[in-house]
Amino acid sequence: MKNNFVKAGKKSSRNTRSAGKNTCCIPILSNFDFQDRNMKKSAFLLVIGAIAILFACKKSSEFVNPEYMCECGAVTWQGEQFQLLGAEYVLVNDTLPLSRQYYLTADVASEGVTTDHSLNIYFTLDSVNLGQFFIPQDTLDVIIEEIDEGADIPFKTYTAVNGVVNANGAVFGGTESVSMDFVLQQTVNGVPVGFESSFRGNFKVNVTP
Repeated sequence: MKNNFVKAGKKSSRNTRSAGKNTCCIPILSNFDFQDRNMKKSAFLLVIGAIAILFACKKSSEFVNPEYMCECGAVTWQGEQFQLLGAEYVLVNDTLPLSRQYYLTADVASEGVTTDHSLNIYFTLDSVNLGQFFIPQDTLDVIIEEIDEGADIPFKTYTAVNGVVNANGAVFGGTESVSMDFVLQQTVNGVPVGFESSFRGNFKVNVTP
């Protein structure tokens, strides 16, 4: 009976150590693996985040709003110079390849003003190769539209009652340069009224031969 008891005790002792391995070592190993996977996952996410921030910053620093990419000229309105947003031309008549109708646009809002304040400028030249045109001696139709959402009268029109246009015409195609110096008056029903004001500018257009 004594020997049987001792053997049973030894057998029980081995089972206890075996059980100890099952209940202690295996859970610790499993937890370690889980933490290791979490650490790797966190490191991976940090790397991805850093790359995303890097590319976002690079994209932001290189972004240029296409609305301000004209670089085709400027106008002076009420004593302040503004860059043009666009400058285009069409032929007054398809049978007159040297005739021009110019269309210019400019944002003339003062710094800090959030409402729209812009100009549309139209004028025609009978034949650009003449080089210089005078108002009122030459036939030169000039219309300037002012859109000012912050003003009591949000839409006004002006015409040139005096002035000069110098045109370096691109007769055979290419870059055509034009400068203008006008004395303006506001118009009401097409009739000039009110005070005179100065308006100057220069621009370039690309002429297709």
